[in-house]
Amino acid sequence: MNEGKPQIVILAKPGCHLCEAVEEELRFRLPDQRPIVVNIEPNSPLYNDYVLRIPVVKFKGEVVFEASMMDPKGEWKERLWHLLKST
Repeated sequence: MNEGKPQIVILAKPGCHLCEAVEEELRFRLPDQRPIVVNIEPNSPLYNDYVLRIPVVKFKGEVVFEASMMDPKGEWKERLWHLLKST
């Protein structure tokens, strides 16, 4: 399904509604590509670096989106889509 396509990774926490919203938006915009969801738990080596930034979207190994880029009006959805298209 993802053959030949750069992988999208979502760094998330279980029960995080913002993480779920980002995952839902990615599945809607890119139905033929399923992002990998990596749950960041307190014992994870990634926890200290990402816990305050979750949800974090990585594309081609680079962080392209994180929680600070979200807004209540939902404009973050277009911003995320634009970032993925331009990367």
